[in-house]
Amino acid sequence: MKVATWLVLVLAVVGLSAQVEASQVTIYKNAGCGHCGPYLVDLKDALTEIGLTDIVEKEFINDAAVRKELALLQESFSVPLTLQGHMVTVVDNQYLFEGHVPADKVKVFLKNPVPEKMVVFRDSMSGEPEPFIVMTENGEIKNCEAVQEIIDCARQSVTLAGTPQTADYAGWALVLLIVTVPLGLILKFR
Repeated sequence: MKVATWLVLVLAVVGLSAQVEASQVTIYKNAGCGHCGPYLVDLKDALTEIGLTDIVEKEFINDAAVRKELALLQESFSVPLTLQGHMVTVVDNQYLFEGHVPADKVKVFLKNPVPEKMVVFRDSMSGEPEPFIVMTENGEIKNCEAVQEIIDCARQSVTLAGTPQTADYAGWALVLLIVTVPLGLILKFR
């Protein structure tokens, strides 16, 4: 009898500790999104495959309280309006996946999570690999190639090709000033 009692207690403690360590996933969805349904099936399958089964879905379009909750969540992450998706998945109040971030990328990222908060944005779902955006906890916004993993993009220190770089514009502005000011003076005092 004592062995059975101990076994029950051990299982209860293990069960409680597993509950404490279990991740919470909340999906804020938009009932008006016709292509979100298939995406959500893929996303929930991917999350379940890595052991994330505590998934709560909340409809925010017709529920003012849920809209306010989502707005406060996005505000707490300092998500700019341009990175706010029409559907949001939050994991442990640590990671925000705005829009249709590919389920396989979410899965790979959550298998080896990082300690800092992160926002990942891709708001379209064309079926084709598309670039996405990562915003790190310190507010750095990084443009990511479709083939990159989330963590690799977040850790990159170089701006991707095709992304405007301030230094390029500043260099041209300096050249323009060096050429136009003397030219203007020459023409004026000629």
